[in-house]
Amino acid sequence: MFEIIRNMFRRKLRTTLTIFGIVIGVLALVVLGALAEKMNLMLKGGEKFLTGQITVSSSAGGGSGRENPFASSGFLTQDQLNQIKKVDGVKAVRAGVQTSYIDPDKKSGSQGISFGPPPTIMGADLNSDFENTNWKTLTMKSGRMIQKGDKGVVTIGSDIASDKKVNTGDTMKIAGKDFKVVGVIEKTMTGPDSYIFMNIDEAREVLIAQNPTLSDLRSKSESAKKTIADPSFKYLSPAVQNQIKTAANFDPQNIITSVAVSWKDGADPEKVSKDIEAKVKDIKALSPAQGKKMIESVSVIMNAVVLGSALIALVVGSLSVINTMIMSVSERKREIGVKKAVGARDRHIIQEYLIESSTIGLFGGLIGLAIGSAIVYLINQSTAASNIQIFQITPRLAIGAILFSIILGAVAGLYPAWHAARVNPVAALKEE
Repeated sequence: MFEIIRNMFRRKLRTTLTIFGIVIGVLALVVLGALAEKMNLMLKGGEKFLTGQITVSSSAGGGSGRENPFASSGFLTQDQLNQIKKVDGVKAVRAGVQTSYIDPDKKSGSQGISFGPPPTIMGADLNSDFENTNWKTLTMKSGRMIQKGDKGVVTIGSDIASDKKVNTGDTMKIAGKDFKVVGVIEKTMTGPDSYIFMNIDEAREVLIAQNPTLSDLRSKSESAKKTIADPSFKYLSPAVQNQIKTAANFDPQNIITSVAVSWKDGADPEKVSKDIEAKVKDIKALSPAQGKKMIESVSVIMNAVVLGSALIALVVGSLSVINTMIMSVSERKREIGVKKAVGARDRHIIQEYLIESSTIGLFGGLIGLAIGSAIVYLINQSTAASNIQIFQITPRLAIGAILFSIILGAVAGLYPAWHAARVNPVAALKEE
């Protein structure tokens, strides 16, 4: 091994430049790969969640009047919820209300940049028996998850806790109301890190407070009912009548952004999903298989990023190694001739040059990984104050980068090694 390293650095500048060529490629692989790894971690969490339930949302196209005056806004109603419960194969149903969390400590419209799901309020019907088949619970860093009967309390994700500097037992203000934090979820590297879980009724109140249209409808609901009862109502234009009816029919219970459905033992979730869509109007049901396909389509893009960076490393690194090793063979022909003259076989020459090129790849990989890791660390540290983590170096990525660089060096050294083995010892010994 000492001889191999000595041979490598006979031409220090050339070997250093060759290693630097591999460093550039591996550096690109590590940085872009760390970005893809972070995204893949989030996507895996999303896939685990979506494949553990049937997710129902409004088709936001049909329905009007008393059926669902808010269908065009993407809300589901209690009537639709009850219809879903009656579909064969349905085990349990849970209504949910999801809305953005607007931090009162930050200016409106300036909530910062979020890599991944933005801070989100997740309201759930705590009286439902629904359980996601893949994600029955979340690991708690401290405290507990919200539970049946809870009011005025929240369980928060690790990113929310870090950003707001709150912990279990503290209070945080949401839409002008104080909520007690009863639990902080252990970091998952996925969506729940930026979620605030609360009772569905309180989440509705937050959504209504944030939505001027909903706030206006609720404030005018009672007066609209009186207007409809007035004899002069029939003389109003149809457009005005519809507006008044919408306000009169306003019911907070009909504000549901999504419904999670679990299926009975032995039931086919794909069939249950199709039956829900067929029997309940103005909804769309995302089955576990559809959810998985949706996540995988995004994952393909992320993996393509890693593949692209690997190709950069392949082109840049291999050309550098091939050039250096061929030059090395040309300069060491007499040495190769001597080795062959004293009994060295072709395989011994090939082995020596492959080990040399692989060692060049190893050095380039280690340096590239070190520099890439340092860059990733510095970027993550610079965005930590904003509670944003863009990159994630995993053991798989680190080991893969080193193995890739070694294999790259070995493959790039194949032709020079074969060329060295083909050297004629008699002709080589005659060279000066």
